[in-house]
Amino acid sequence: MTPLPKVSTLLALILPITAIKNPILPGWNPDPSILHLNNEYYLTTSSFEYFPGLPIYKSTDLTNWTLHSHALTRPSQLALYGTPTGGGKTTPHPSPTHNTNLDPKNKGTWAPTLSYINNTFYIATMTRWTYDPVAKVWPRITWISSPDLETWSDPIWAEPWGIDPSLFQDPVSGDVYLNLMAPDSKETGIWGIYQCQVDLGTGKCIDEYRSLWNGTMLHDVSARPEGPKMFVRGEWYYLLIAEGILPFPISLKYIWFEGVGVRCVYEYVYMLI
Repeated sequence: MTPLPKVSTLLALILPITAIKNPILPGWNPDPSILHLNNEYYLTTSSFEYFPGLPIYKSTDLTNWTLHSHALTRPSQLALYGTPTGGGKTTPHPSPTHNTNLDPKNKGTWAPTLSYINNTFYIATMTRWTYDPVAKVWPRITWISSPDLETWSDPIWAEPWGIDPSLFQDPVSGDVYLNLMAPDSKETGIWGIYQCQVDLGTGKCIDEYRSLWNGTMLHDVSARPEGPKMFVRGEWYYLLIAEGILPFPISLKYIWFEGVGVRCVYEYVYMLI
């Protein structure tokens, strides 16, 4: 099996040979997701409990960006049930050095991914409601759709629950898959990368919900394989994930996997960082 070329080579093939001055977006724009379509780039970021939410920026050169619209503009699109604001107290973090009481922003809508499927824009994201012993709905995955990046639908709630969702359309079959980070069960809480083919109109899985990868670390509650992104080059399907470990500080690395066919067994290729 021949691995992908070095990351520097890939970037040289994808990006124009011009200097990019950082930051490309100043201020608070976490978790960026970029979509390239028809010689233009579109970017969205996490917005958590702030409203309007999920800002969408537009660029032709990856350097100069303008705010195009917001995806979340109606209360029906952003569920904030039980979400504290300001310095609201939250469930203690497992690390004694990480004070969640002073970090109330891990709620609302975050970790978005932009996609373009069947002439329609999609943003898959997660809504983190506060921990609730009655509702038991944390964390939930949703996606919204738009024909023009300006008029966005109400959310479709995905059947699987987890975080870091992304929608991937198989260019061969046209089928759409949801990739996400999720636990193997509520009892054990061991996280991994999961996938199922989904119905975009209902959020339901329409084939097997299965594990793609459990990470390179010990398969226990400290492992954090996350942020799955899938793409195709030639006959190969590639899965890119991030991986860290708790408690904080996180040790982070990015890993390539490759295989033939979207439902294949992915083979570890190499670590980027």
